[in-house]
Amino acid sequence: MEPRSVAHDRLVLTGTALQLLSRVLTAVCSASAVVVIGRHLGDERFGRFNYYFNCFLIVGALVDFGSMAIAVREITREPTREAEIVRAAFRIRLGTVVAGIVALVAVAWRKEGGLAAAVLPLAAALHLLPVAPNITAASLQARVRYAAIGAAPLLGFLLYFLVARTLAANGVQDPGWFVVAFALALLTQAALPWLLLRRRVALWGPVAPVRVGALLRAMVPLGLSAALSTLYFRLDALLLNEFHGDVANGRWAKTFPLLSFGIALPSYLGAALFPALTRAAARGPAPLLALVRRGTAVLAAFALPVVAFAFLFGGQLLWLFWARRGGVEPLPEFVAAHADLLRCMPLLALSALAIFLTIPQMHALTACGRQRSLLLVTAAALAVKWFAGGELIRAHGVVGAAWGTLLTEGFVLLAVSFELRRATGGTIVARGLLRPLLAAAGVAAVAWPLRGLSPGWVAAVVPLLGVAAVAAGGALPLRLGVEE
Repeated sequence: MEPRSVAHDRLVLTGTALQLLSRVLTAVCSASAVVVIGRHLGDERFGRFNYYFNCFLIVGALVDFGSMAIAVREITREPTREAEIVRAAFRIRLGTVVAGIVALVAVAWRKEGGLAAAVLPLAAALHLLPVAPNITAASLQARVRYAAIGAAPLLGFLLYFLVARTLAANGVQDPGWFVVAFALALLTQAALPWLLLRRRVALWGPVAPVRVGALLRAMVPLGLSAALSTLYFRLDALLLNEFHGDVANGRWAKTFPLLSFGIALPSYLGAALFPALTRAAARGPAPLLALVRRGTAVLAAFALPVVAFAFLFGGQLLWLFWARRGGVEPLPEFVAAHADLLRCMPLLALSALAIFLTIPQMHALTACGRQRSLLLVTAAALAVKWFAGGELIRAHGVVGAAWGTLLTEGFVLLAVSFELRRATGGTIVARGLLRPLLAAAGVAAVAWPLRGLSPGWVAAVVPLLGVAAVAAGGALPLRLGVEE
């Protein structure tokens, strides 16, 4: 019989792999939709679409309000109370959904100058309705069962791509219709897990008000932290829109999605590890720190080569996404026209590295019950992004947004590492990070003389070098040492 520790490790890795595969395919659909929309609408209208895109994601984090993570944690701790926990979280989400729709109505009204002009964004705001019953997915996540959770966004964003492509093919120029297409993806992502579980969990069953209150008190620090972290992560688009208009926002939307798509791996690995981190925290700081160190070493093996590629092949990678396809656009001309975006690439890659190292630590602090510490960190990060990042954006536009992102994510990494040291007595800095660092340095040395390759060759070479770096860095095969 397979030992329980090995079986659970396999569950975590399988769950991570399923979600990552889903996220890769989802990212392909989403990125393809973004490229279709960006090329079709042009910078100004694309910037208008990007404004709503980011507003929807910010409000979505506020609507969740930490309910999924806390529900998963509480179900893991007390599996016999699973149904009551889910129903209590459902009641809380009903309130946050109403608040979220009201917020999006106000945003659309302000942006469009009146309700009549905001019909399409207002209709898109209704994608929040199935978010409340979607809390049933906590039952799957607590058991590390990710098939439905992984399939939902894939189906949703495949629909998004198909609708966006159809709209573009028919010459639709109103960004509002593409906002509706994006809303359809979010609605499908939220609705599918609930539809699959609706007979298993009775959302309207009995639940004591004291349980709702206790869950809400546990959620508040994490919910505010999640909302604030999403806000500071996506604040650049809103500030660019305020200071420099839709055109600058549209140009930013050609680089920032590379970062937001790229952080799928730490997000899903952290989510899959969360039940194991909760159990490790119950055993003491040493097991928790060991698991966090292994997780960050694995993630570093993936992130460090990306930093090298951004410095060496940034122009070619941007060309692959955004060069004109009607007529062949020479790389030198493209680079000259997108010099500001090229300067953003290495800055965003370094930001991604900071995020990769931060996310496992944040999940560990949540597992320890240190939501208040996370709230303080994210509140401080929002202040950094608002004041320092805002001033950089005001002065330097898109490049300033990239510097502000790096500054903020670096601050969060340092602050979270300090909190982890307070909680466990140690940090992620350990010998396990040396191997991925050396592997990435080796791949960078190989890639350096190839930095003048054409975009077509870069598209073939970068994946091969990336896989070599990840394998040499010790991330493949994935072994996390998860124990029950």
